[in-house]
Amino acid sequence: MIDLGEHIWISYGTSIIRIDAESLSYHDTLSYNHNSNITDMCIVDNTYVWSCTSSGQINLFSCDGKFLKLIFLEPSISWQSLCLAGSQVWASGSTDTIYMFESSSQELKNKTKPKHSDDINSLVLVFNRIVWSGSSDKTICVWS
Repeated sequence: MIDLGEHIWISYGTSIIRIDAESLSYHDTLSYNHNSNITDMCIVDNTYVWSCTSSGQINLFSCDGKFLKLIFLEPSISWQSLCLAGSQVWASGSTDTIYMFESSSQELKNKTKPKHSDDINSLVLVFNRIVWSGSSDKTICVWS
């Protein structure tokens, strides 16, 4: 779920439901290109929304709800988490590796060397500069 000011975006299966933030009423449903459950969304520069799915898709939307493009597809990964860290969007899922995309170009720029021994389930930006990752192996890693 993300708050874009005018609308609240809520992932619901393969769709995104938008709720009017003022009236709390249903606005519309976005059903573009998600071939499986949406697992997370991330706002980038108050201009774009990135979404990821359990079947390996990372998609790009404009904040007004238009589908723009498929950013990345890795069918072997069930994406679980997206996190904006500076000028990069970090993505994690059913892998021990974090993928880092340049937010402006949407290009894959880097991957972490595995530090976890199992799937990475969550990412969070702490103190606006450090990313923490949590894994199914019950470990937390801190990335600077």
